Amino acid sequence: MFIAIDVGGPVREDARRIRERLRIERRDAESALRWVDPQQMHLTLRFIGETDDASAARLVGAFRDQFAVRRFAYEVAAPSWFPNPSRPRVLVREVTQGRDEIASIVDEVEGRMREASVVADADRKPFRPHITLARVREGRERALRAVPADWWAAAAPSGSVATSVDRVSIVNSELTPRGPVYRVLAESALTGVS
Repeated sequence: MFIAIDVGGPVREDARRIRERLRIERRDAESALRWVDPQQMHLTLRFIGETDDASAARLVGAFRDQFAVRRFAYEVAAPSWFPNPSRPRVLVREVTQGRDEIASIVDEVEGRMREASVVADADRKPFRPHITLARVREGRERALRAVPADWWAAAAPSGSVATSVDRVSIVNSELTPRGPVYRVLAESALTGVS
């Protein structure tokens, strides 16, 4: 399970265009990546991991109430690399505007998890809000390091893209041979005053 917010149609469409441009201009680099299906893209607020049915039910119950955060829009930058360009592992678009609102939502998510007595993955890295576009295939980093940094900076057709946020979702992820299948378990509206 994980808790996430939507990425919006413009981000999904940009992801398709970035992949197509890379396929045309730098085919070796495009094939070095395992691309996230644009329909599966989301901005993860908190990864929970494997959860028993009772914990999942408590968490869903904790998400019945609306969030005390106003609806807002966030923007993402041009594609970049985690952890960094010299060690490319994950192609992302980091959030540039809306970080404070996202941090407020994360704080409220943490509180609701505590209320529901749900413990998440303890090995937590510092939170850097981003959308994952693709992951590097094992041993294919060289093809990606060969692409100039300015190519990635100019790759997003729309430049910075804004997405409106009006709800937070709890999502169940089931791994299948064809990739993950996501099912929304609960949604909470953003209607409060932040």
